[in-house]
Amino acid sequence: MGTRNRAMRAMSPADVRIDTALRRLCDWLARTQRADIPHDIQLAAAHIMADDLACGVCADAHRPLAALTSRYGTSRAPGDGLARVWSAEPVWLPCRDAAGLNAIRANWNQLDGGHTAVMCHAGLYTVGPALAAAEAWGADLPTLVRAVALSYEATCRLARAWCQADAPSHPHALWGACGAFLALATLGGLERDAMLDGLLAAASLSPGPSFSLTASGSPLPYLWVGASVRQGFLCLDWHASGLTRPAPGIATVMTGLTGVQGDVNALAVPTPDGWSMRQAYHKHYACAQQGTAALEAALLAHRGATSTQRAALPDRIVVTVHPFALTMDNPEPESEFAARFSIPHLVAVAWCTGRDDALALGGALLHEPTVALIRKRVQLVPAPAAGPQDRAARVSVQWRGKPPLEHECTAARGTPGRPLAAHELREKCDRLAERAFARLRHALFAFAPANASPTPVRDLMDG
Repeated sequence: MGTRNRAMRAMSPADVRIDTALRRLCDWLARTQRADIPHDIQLAAAHIMADDLACGVCADAHRPLAALTSRYGTSRAPGDGLARVWSAEPVWLPCRDAAGLNAIRANWNQLDGGHTAVMCHAGLYTVGPALAAAEAWGADLPTLVRAVALSYEATCRLARAWCQADAPSHPHALWGACGAFLALATLGGLERDAMLDGLLAAASLSPGPSFSLTASGSPLPYLWVGASVRQGFLCLDWHASGLTRPAPGIATVMTGLTGVQGDVNALAVPTPDGWSMRQAYHKHYACAQQGTAALEAALLAHRGATSTQRAALPDRIVVTVHPFALTMDNPEPESEFAARFSIPHLVAVAWCTGRDDALALGGALLHEPTVALIRKRVQLVPAPAAGPQDRAARVSVQWRGKPPLEHECTAARGTPGRPLAAHELREKCDRLAERAFARLRHALFAFAPANASPTPVRDLMDG
């Protein structure tokens, strides 16, 4: 304790307060039992796992992922230290390889859920490593639910504490390693100081590359989330090797990375009514959440159009969007990833075809001539963001000399304003995963906090 006390004396008073708050938060993580977690949070954790798992299976159609998987050298049967890849084909990898790959797979179609108040995919960072480790280590389902619920909460609190209003750093790289380590530490029963040691190591590995790479269509965020999850395992190795937390504290590290002074209040232990998971949402559309209202408004326009209107190419389509969506204006996306972040592409696909499936919104229609033409006729204009529906969009399909066709979406399906009900989420997961992981998905949707069966996770991996 002497080294740690000397390090704290060298920190600023603000950093000392944050270090103390983090110590309390890690103590809460280590001490909280599953019975202490509200039942609705346990159910939400189970649903987030089912959602991410199904999103991972849905990525089977993409050849880059098949090629990436084959490079690892897979096993066709489970075994000690192995975890199953989130694919319809039963394939196993070493635990950390599977966890990193599964995080990439879950994010590939932009179908994994998000959070209303925090720029952070906490489920993406915690579910992959927790589920892989639970299978490899022989943990049971209730223990897994506890780990995901607690690590999700702590990850959101970190992201809230160092919130960047204009999102210059991408959250996958900034918070992925922290979330993954917290999931592993909570699942493995680490004590407070061990969590602090590993968490600082994870924070120091967060490069925080620019969010602008996402808008440009770069696939690098997939690499960031996979690499960050693997770094979480590296931080667990760091602890197991007997290496302790170096100075300076995590506040100094994160302030240096983000340029933001941490908010000590955001790191407080949650009150019974203050759990972050209650602000999580499950997506319906396979694209960036900022573009979903524009997509749905265009779908409404397509469905409401007459056959004559559909047959006549519009001269332009004006899309009124919230300010944060204005950067999604790429009329010539070159990849499926760029397509999911291009409102011109999303609107063109919706208007021309009426489709909203993952393949259509990604690369399947990138080079379709009419879609490519209409993309160039889509114009984005800003609308003031005003609560509570601050992500609304209006689409105006315009022809020269004819009245426009206009439709508005105040809140798209699968967003905070129109969340998916439990049965809708289950339908989504069944549609995406079909028969893959049927036992595990059934167990997650049937999870009963008051009477949870201690079934080993590895026993649920067939089917």
